[in-house]
Amino acid sequence: MKTCRQCRTAKTPEAFWKRSASPDGLQETCKLCFTQYKAERPKADVLKVQRAWCVANRDKVNKYSSEYKARNSAKVRAESQAWLEDHKDLLAARLRALRAADPEKYLNNQREYRRLHPEKHRAYNHNRRAMHAQVLATLTQLQWEQILELFGQTCAYCGSDKSITMDHIVPISRGGNHTEDNVIPACKSCNASKGAKVPHEWGMKQPKVRDLDPNN
Repeated sequence: MKTCRQCRTAKTPEAFWKRSASPDGLQETCKLCFTQYKAERPKADVLKVQRAWCVANRDKVNKYSSEYKARNSAKVRAESQAWLEDHKDLLAARLRALRAADPEKYLNNQREYRRLHPEKHRAYNHNRRAMHAQVLATLTQLQWEQILELFGQTCAYCGSDKSITMDHIVPISRGGNHTEDNVIPACKSCNASKGAKVPHEWGMKQPKVRDLDPNN
């Protein structure tokens, strides 16, 4: 049993929210009292207190956030992707406002992002190409990372692990979609050599091309 700090009533552990920082792993206030406390206080005041605590305990917040992301990496990625998909208009409006307010700073930030995240920048360019070509473009960053893992971060054609790029089995220029089932990893050499050909056209002249099935 545990006694609530607010109502001074002894209750079972199930009556309290969990709190890892507490010695017993439970909050000092029971669920009922805590819910009433939140209902009586204006939401703005509650958020103000929470933000102030996060600022004062930034190291703890960062540590917890890192540990949570490590334990729930797939869930965090899926939720982040869903949020981005649901807020495209909001993000686009923010970018336009930033660019209008300080064009030079905006360009510098873009250059730095491309330098730090070349793979994401290439994926963005692929999406733009697909949209301009008016083909289906549904490939997400998470799907691309899963494809890379499936092929062991190596080229699907020659097996090299150097300079891996994204290759469309049926090129976008020939009506291929930017989708999970039309994308495989390829080294820069194979990608450039294949060009706008489909594998069977290019593969007949390339004896090193292997079976596209990663399980073989």
